Amino acid sequence: MRRLAATFALGAGLILGARAVAPAQPLSVVPAPGVRPDSITIGSVLDLSGPLASEGIAIRDGLGLAFDEANARGGVLGRKIRLVVKDSAYDPLKARAGAVALLKQGIFAMIGADGTPPVSAIEGPVLAHGTLELFPFVPSPVGPESTAQLKFEIALPIPRQIGVGLDMLLRQRGDLKTAVLYRDGPYGRAALEGATAALTGRGTVPVAALAFDAGAADLTDRIDTLRKAGAELVVLGAVAQESFRIMAAAHARHWYPVFLCPSDCYVPEAAALGGRTAEGLYAVATTPIPYPDSGNRPLDLWARNFERRFHTLASAQALRAYLDGRLFVEALRRSGPHPTPLIFAHRLEAMPPWRDPLYGGLAIDYTSRDHMGLKTGFLAQFARGRWRMATATDPKP
Repeated sequence: MRRLAATFALGAGLILGARAVAPAQPLSVVPAPGVRPDSITIGSVLDLSGPLASEGIAIRDGLGLAFDEANARGGVLGRKIRLVVKDSAYDPLKARAGAVALLKQGIFAMIGADGTPPVSAIEGPVLAHGTLELFPFVPSPVGPESTAQLKFEIALPIPRQIGVGLDMLLRQRGDLKTAVLYRDGPYGRAALEGATAALTGRGTVPVAALAFDAGAADLTDRIDTLRKAGAELVVLGAVAQESFRIMAAAHARHWYPVFLCPSDCYVPEAAALGGRTAEGLYAVATTPIPYPDSGNRPLDLWARNFERRFHTLASAQALRAYLDGRLFVEALRRSGPHPTPLIFAHRLEAMPPWRDPLYGGLAIDYTSRDHMGLKTGFLAQFARGRWRMATATDPKP
């Protein structure tokens, strides 16, 4: 984690790529929805009671903490930030109804919505309303292209995650024979796409690529097929629980290849979900799990403060939401006394690559042609009961 601390304490870089020139004067003095003389209201639609409730609650608390800190300092140019959250329960219909209610109420932006089905359901109404859609928690872009004028993401798509992780792992471990075991569906096929592209770039192909149905209880036949194919490294297009189950099935057959999975596996609950079976698993991530004894003093203090306030351990999602909130505060400050969605969007595009001045992080970089934000990630390995930094992709100070 000390190596991770170094990566997440990097200074701001040079401005990269084409950038929009933000207007020098406000485009309009008519207040934007949600903007009042003493406050600015933003909304979020989060799963607070469904299968992703732990993530949704962490996002809510991380955002709230960032905005509470800004408000304690007097707000942004005299305006206090007010966050209004609707529960989606991971139901697209409920998510859409919550988003419509927030839009009718009047919000300046929708921030941090989570879950691919809910986000897919809300972003049409949000963007059609001329409202900012900021930093949704989804593993891959959904809906309109990432160049939509008012949509900004802080995400590394699944194909890119696998490509980054596989390139780093093969450089580190040598040219291992690589196979792909993936859930049949868009999520798993995205992992297959990333692995195939990365291997093609190295002049090779997967030794095997097998799909499995979501919820499949017995994967013994696929494990045996991959083993017979000579796989030394297995890319998993699977979520955390599936990945740990696959590893357990392989170990039960006395087979111990290297396993690599997307960021969905990078969860602090890995010890509880996978136990000793999870030891050695590699995952690609973009935000560190804020262990309170990582050796990065600012992050350690933040994690302890989060635990005291919310009576729960901080997760990577909580930290990501907190950092997203701080980025929102900075972009809002740069938007001046008469913020509008377009002015805010221009300010984000014109900002140099952003690393939090206190907590660091991988650079978040927007241009007028690219609203994805992240260009890379880091490789982590689960060892001795916790995730540890394996390789940094952005080592320059």
